[in-house]
Amino acid sequence: MKVNFKDIYIQSSLKESVILQKFLSKIDLPKFNIIYFDEDLNIFVNNLNAKLAFKKNLNPKKTIIFANQNGKFIKKCPCTPNYLGCNYYVVELAVGCLYDCSYCYLQEYQNISATIFYLNFDKLFNEFDELLKSDEKKLFRIGFGEYADSLFLDEYLNYTATISNYLSGKYNNYLIEYKTKSNNIANILNIIPSHKEVIGWSVNSLKITDNEEKFTSNFYERLEAMKECSKKDFFIALHFDPIVYYDGYLEDYSFVISEIYKNIDKKNIIWISLGTFRFNPKLRPIIELKNKDSLVLKGEFIKGLDKKERYYKKTRIEIYKKIVSLIKAKDSNAFIYFCMEDSEVYRDVLNLSIKENEDIHALFCSRLASYGYTKDLFI
Repeated sequence: MKVNFKDIYIQSSLKESVILQKFLSKIDLPKFNIIYFDEDLNIFVNNLNAKLAFKKNLNPKKTIIFANQNGKFIKKCPCTPNYLGCNYYVVELAVGCLYDCSYCYLQEYQNISATIFYLNFDKLFNEFDELLKSDEKKLFRIGFGEYADSLFLDEYLNYTATISNYLSGKYNNYLIEYKTKSNNIANILNIIPSHKEVIGWSVNSLKITDNEEKFTSNFYERLEAMKECSKKDFFIALHFDPIVYYDGYLEDYSFVISEIYKNIDKKNIIWISLGTFRFNPKLRPIIELKNKDSLVLKGEFIKGLDKKERYYKKTRIEIYKKIVSLIKAKDSNAFIYFCMEDSEVYRDVLNLSIKENEDIHALFCSRLASYGYTKDLFI
């Protein structure tokens, strides 16, 4: 990934951090504004927000903060109220994104005009220990990428190898997923696959990627990265989310799905998630202001049970059926689940009786059993 940030703020207590020194040794220092701060992180962020609001030379997409995580690194995925979740855990290794996708929920969710990256990995590893020891016969699916792209600094910090090596040497009851819209996989390829790592790509139609996902790797760059990871026998995950409904959408998604299956060994695609575009109403004016040609607001929306705007359920089910049909034509055994949907969608699209989150968790356990994992370990 090409570095596109300019201003680097560092919490003074991290001056001696080995991880920080690794980062600083890999960048051309004279090209960056490096400023140390002593304040509490929250106080500093509030002050920085004020500066970013009034000084045009400070750009949130070019500003990164290195700090200590004082809260929890690992949290249960919040999903969304009144819809089904999949018992996923998310790691808040960073907050904010240097990419600039028009539809990104972080634009109205976060109150930080910069990207924060946390460097106190000792605390993260303690939380991994606490979680994975809490139930050694339960499968924990843990993902990076909820609050920032998983790989955006990996070429400098190599944290994927640090994390994967730590976990694979101690535990058996987990899968760790690195979600990305990048092709920043150089360090991933140096990890010896333990079949505990999943490299997940957000993918979309070429029209959406090109029009809505500014600064990300394009589809073909992501596809090439998928190929390299698949050749190394890493598990690959695909996240068609958000699927956007527009004239000609089906042909566009069909092309992307065909290209993926033409290039990737289907046995390495461990799971595929589908989710149609939904958003907090506060996001609408931000999208309209930033991208007057955006395609994501072209459909008809209704307020869902979680108060987010969504396509009508009938429309969502129609979209899912068509996308599922395209995927199943390439791999009849493809494992597909939905992000933030309900029992009716599972029933009408996949003919599955899903009543609660544990039912979805059981599906993941069965999927792993098909790869040779001991099913009883994870139920």
